[in-house]
Amino acid sequence: MNGVFFDLGKTLLDNYGYDQKDAMIAVYKQTDKNIPFSVVYEKYQEYHKEKFGEAKVLLTEVKLGKFLYDLLEKINLKHSLTEDELEKIYFFEMTKYEGILEGSVDILKYFKDNNAIIIAVSNSCISSKNLLLGMNKLGIGYYFNEVISSADILIRKPKLEIFEYAISKMKEYNVEKDNMLFIGNDYNCDVIGAKNAGLKVVWYNAGEIQKESIIADYNVKNYQELINILKR
Repeated sequence: MNGVFFDLGKTLLDNYGYDQKDAMIAVYKQTDKNIPFSVVYEKYQEYHKEKFGEAKVLLTEVKLGKFLYDLLEKINLKHSLTEDELEKIYFFEMTKYEGILEGSVDILKYFKDNNAIIIAVSNSCISSKNLLLGMNKLGIGYYFNEVISSADILIRKPKLEIFEYAISKMKEYNVEKDNMLFIGNDYNCDVIGAKNAGLKVVWYNAGEIQKESIIADYNVKNYQELINILKR
């Protein structure tokens, strides 16, 4: 494969220890705190349910920075931060315990050593710029030529449009579609979505979930298994 797409959460990253309340406390500390945090967090939960619930149904995306900025304005909590600054504060607090899954570096290194173009395609309310900062913190940002976040294009997997956008970005590196591979853990978002876009797909199935019919080209429980397959 000359080009590889990777999902991020639970495919390469473990998403460990996420805590929205701690993330909102970090944001709250940057305001004038003229409203008790208990009230702020209650309003946050209500607004989050409304905005993210709607996006989940429509397979659209919420930009976290804008969401936080609008929330603070809505409840009249004063601050001097930009949308991007709010997003960074929230994101880095929420992911402070996040790590990478076993074998992630090995598979990334395998593709890098074989001169593959590597692009992340993530369903995330975090901008691609800030996702990359987080990946750099974990020591894997180096491997990626591009990071695509649903927050940037406001469409989530498994919608065809996000895959078509990713394919168009990969083609900018002169990689033809027949030479592209998508790797992800979510059967609906990643496997079905990528297959509908006409891509070869690896289902990273660490939990060894059983299905009557599997449409993925490869079904692997760990990355060493995938490396062995690719070497053959």
